[in-house]
Amino acid sequence: MRKKRVYLDYAAATPLDRRVAKSMRPFESEKFANPASVHNEGIVARRVVAQARTEVARLLNVRSEEIIFTGGGTEADNLAITGIVEKAREKGIAAPHIITTNIEHPAILETCRRVTKWGGSVTFVPVQASGLVDPKHIAAALKPETVLVSVQLVNSEIGIIQPLRAIATVIAEYKATHGDTLSAFSELGYPYFHTDASQAPNYLDISFQKYGVDLMTLDGVKIYGPKGIGVLAIKRQVAIAPIIVGGGQERGMRAGTENVPAIVGFAAALTRTVQLREKETERLRGLQKYFIQNLKENFPRNVSIINDDCQKSVPNNVTICVRNGQEAELLVVRLDALGIACSAGSACTNLSTATYSYVIEALETASLSVLNDCKSSSIRFSFGRGTTRRDLDLTLIALRSIIK
Repeated sequence: MRKKRVYLDYAAATPLDRRVAKSMRPFESEKFANPASVHNEGIVARRVVAQARTEVARLLNVRSEEIIFTGGGTEADNLAITGIVEKAREKGIAAPHIITTNIEHPAILETCRRVTKWGGSVTFVPVQASGLVDPKHIAAALKPETVLVSVQLVNSEIGIIQPLRAIATVIAEYKATHGDTLSAFSELGYPYFHTDASQAPNYLDISFQKYGVDLMTLDGVKIYGPKGIGVLAIKRQVAIAPIIVGGGQERGMRAGTENVPAIVGFAAALTRTVQLREKETERLRGLQKYFIQNLKENFPRNVSIINDDCQKSVPNNVTICVRNGQEAELLVVRLDALGIACSAGSACTNLSTATYSYVIEALETASLSVLNDCKSSSIRFSFGRGTTRRDLDLTLIALRSIIK
């Protein structure tokens, strides 16, 4: 077995940045007080949380009171969907309607399916063969009961960047042209627009104004921050109910003692990510093109590149379909034995009972068999700050040994 391990699963988890770890350390052992306490130590902790909130808000170009710290990206997604549906029912919408796509993160899809058990309804808009959703299809699915549209900015599995601004425009046009129909709930601003942007900060501007969204999910583990911390940014006018109760923390939106070290770490990680964004994007785009070109030259008949158009995806993602009869999980295991860590789709999906990629299945359906039989044999390589050309060369060598 090769001594050097090559980690190409940064879309699943990133290592904790050393600078971030250093910023967290004092609040793990020395300054450990509960921010809700009224003594001096508690006031210090509360002030630190407020500073972190202000910094995150500045980077997202929102107000500090619009930042809610959560236990991770999955919790933030659950809060966005469940919280809006619950508040809509309180306001008299008996059967709230949600629109999303058929390739969203499991945290979105599973929460939406739960909404249907509560009497709500969901439209899963199909994507095109490229993985992009057509904003016109979102527009066609809108109706008076629609309270939320949720579309992931960057797909977790194939790295495709969705046209959020265009989607925001069709939502705004719908509101403007259906004022009479929506009059009963117009003061609430439905439908709201949410995006899970967890995969985006390393490579894309995440300003609210750029995308026209009302809510945004971020996750610390994707930006070289600590695990177990996320953010749901919510515009002040959004009517939403909490899903975790038992205290008044986070404007009453998320009960429980604040995780001060993780909050400090999240703010530090996001700040560092924004600082490195332009340089890392350029560097990884070069590695992405290098890897794709070598895959095409070395495996012209055995490998198809799912996200071949680099301009439509983030620069750290290369997803391939291996056409040699081996299933994705076996390919990942064989690569792991050769020292290469990659994944068969989203890490969260891998924990389910599914043996194929629902994202690739959606692309196959849209492509009319152009990507036939890829849903069970697609693997994702995702790069990060530690990735070098040498890592990719070692990966290509390993692939040659298992793809005949």
